[in-house]
Amino acid sequence: PICSSLGSDKAPRYAARVGAASIQLDMHNMDLNGISFRVSTVPGRQTIPRAETLAATFSCTQVREAVCSHPTVNSDAAYVTRGSGDFTQFRESVNSDLWQGLALECEGMDC
Repeated sequence: PICSSLGSDKAPRYAARVGAASIQLDMHNMDLNGISFRVSTVPGRQTIPRAETLAATFSCTQVREAVCSHPTVNSDAAYVTRGSGDFTQFRESVNSDLWQGLALECEGMDC
């Protein structure tokens, strides 16, 4: 990360960016058969909750594209885990653009 040791209040404005990423591991009996990942900048406001929501959307997209018998999507972000049960509460939120994308990707899944 650029200027990470300076702290966010001292980083140059051009460097104050967050990113989103997800990784998918194809494993069978603890053997790694494949790996894929998605990495992106975050559109709009540069906040950690937006990055976490976008990363969760990537994860759901990867599950939809994969052929796996027991998909699992994990997130350690309380913002995402609390919100993913009932997407209706975020329709009018400041991050509704990303929540709508996540709701679409998770449709029919146990998210």
